[in-house]
Amino acid sequence: MGKQRPKYPDEYYQYLRKEVNFGCAKCGKPLVRFHHIEGYEDGILEKPERLIALCKKDHEIADKVLMKINKQEKLNDKESGFTKEKLYDLKKNPFNKNKVNHGFSIKSEKEMKVHIGSNTFTETPEILRIHGETIISIKRDHDQILFSAKFYDKSDELRLNILDNFWEADTELFDVWYSEEASSTFQLSIKTNNTEPYLNLKIVNDGIHITGKFYCRGQLFDVREDGVFFMEQQLLTMTGCTFHRVGVGIDIS
Repeated sequence: MGKQRPKYPDEYYQYLRKEVNFGCAKCGKPLVRFHHIEGYEDGILEKPERLIALCKKDHEIADKVLMKINKQEKLNDKESGFTKEKLYDLKKNPFNKNKVNHGFSIKSEKEMKVHIGSNTFTETPEILRIHGETIISIKRDHDQILFSAKFYDKSDELRLNILDNFWEADTELFDVWYSEEASSTFQLSIKTNNTEPYLNLKIVNDGIHITGKFYCRGQLFDVREDGVFFMEQQLLTMTGCTFHRVGVGIDIS
């Protein structure tokens, strides 16, 4: 994923996530990245007051605007909404200020059910573990879903890392697509630039449905609705089952 930037403390993520009410400050989409309002300085751990949570698309626009400002180039109408002054204002008045405007949530009074590989896991944060490494986990902060996932390539290089809805990635390799078909249906899809789906996550009334393809140690695992497969061989010994509060949902070693 390129040169590693300093790791931010957990409280930074919590602070910035809640500051924007669990969505991009500009548009409300749930998966976000840190944007350095004053610009990134190599090796410097920036203060949260100078950071803002933006989705992939808006983060790229904000980076472009910052470069144009530094070069004293003129901004177009759309870009003028991403100046430093506007971003600091968005920290105080984010898109989701009064309510969360996306379906990436499950009411806290409802059990959180995850459907994956034909099985259902209730109140089980660690959903998929491969070769001892957690690949997918899902938890809640009140009603809001916090999604974490790791995506490796064939060479076992970590190319996309999502931690509690904050993501680090080679943005030229990945795209994120959202859809809200109705107030009770939300879909998230993460794809590579050749449109191969790495992950599909759908939230409907009966819970969260997950399918996708995951590399681990150079091996490709295909997580489908009817099971988990490696080289078209079914890896699960139990299918069609429901598990409640287990340590790990699917554990492949």
